[in-house]
This record gives sequence, C-alpha cells and structure tokens, in this order.
Amino acid sequence: MKRDLKKELNRKKIIDAAYQLMIKNGIQKTSVKEVSELSGISFVTMYKYFKSKEELAEEVALQFFKENSQELQAIAEDETLDFLLKFKKFELRSKQLRLTLTPEVNEEFMRAFSESKAVQTYAKEWNDRFWQLMIKSGRKSGVINSDVSDEAISLFANMFTEYVSTHISDPKLIPQFEKLFMYGLSGNQSNR
Repeated sequence: MKRDLKKELNRKKIIDAAYQLMIKNGIQKTSVKEVSELSGISFVTMYKYFKSKEELAEEVALQFFKENSQELQAIAEDETLDFLLKFKKFELRSKQLRLTLTPEVNEEFMRAFSESKAVQTYAKEWNDRFWQLMIKSGRKSGVINSDVSDEAISLFANMFTEYVSTHISDPKLIPQFEKLFMYGLSGNQSNR
C-alpha cells in the first residue's frame, strides 16, 4: 500500500472513531485513548495526524456539519418541492439533528462550530448556496413577494442562522426562532 494512501486511511480511521465517540459521549468525555482503541491506531501515532484533541474535535465538528448540511442542501435543490414544503422539511430535519445529540453534546458541538475557522468558512459558503436556492424557490412560489433584494434577504438569513447556531443554547428556543424567521412577528403568513 502506498504510504500516502495508508496515511489517508489512518487519518480516516481516527476521525471515524472520534466521530462515533464524540457524537455519543461528547467532546470532553471522549478520551484520546478511547479514540486510539476504537480506531486501532496507536496513541503515539495519532499525534502524528492530530497535534491535540481539540484539533481532532474540530475535524469531527467539520465532518458532522458537512454530512448534515448535504441533506439540507438536497432539500433546497429539490425542484419538485415548493418553498413552504422545503422550509417544513428543513425545520423537520433541523429538529431531527437537534435530537441526534444530547443537550450537553449539542452545546459542545455548537461551541466547536463557533470556534473553528474551518467550520465557519465551510458554513459561510454552504449558507450562501443554500439561501440562494431557498430565495429563488420562495420567489418562484410567490411566498417571497417582497421588494427586498435577494442580497438583503440572504444577508439577513445568514446573520440569523449564524446567530441562532452560535448563541442559542436552549434547544427549545430554536423552533421558535425558526418560526419568527419564517413568519415574523405576525406569527403566520396569512396575517400579512
């Protein structure tokens, strides 16, 4: 096996093991020793790939975000769904994601997301693509019929999602913020 391929496979084994453990137990409660045992990569060798547990946790957080954002992107790209159905599916998938992690683990991942430049860069690019698709769909279906520019809506949506994902620690509040985002203070679309 070529050396580069072996390195990449070892790196993947470490990340996969850390992912399994950190999703279940949290970042703090996952030890490097546990990751080593599960991955089959020696403790000493692991440090050749990741200088610290924090660096490994950042990679896990990035992988978690990428995997889950792909599902949300697929919803936005699905042209068979109208805007409101896309938004409802988005809300449902967001709720399912929140239930995937315990509140403590969710808080640790939110902190890891907010502290990671790699996650923030990926999230910004993803958010831009996602909201462009959603705005286009909303305008096409007539749900977004405001004279507010796509750029302003996208900026507001990005600020909103960034704020909620980095500052709201009570998972019970997130669906309420999503409703505020979608319908404003009126509470529903029919009051407009």
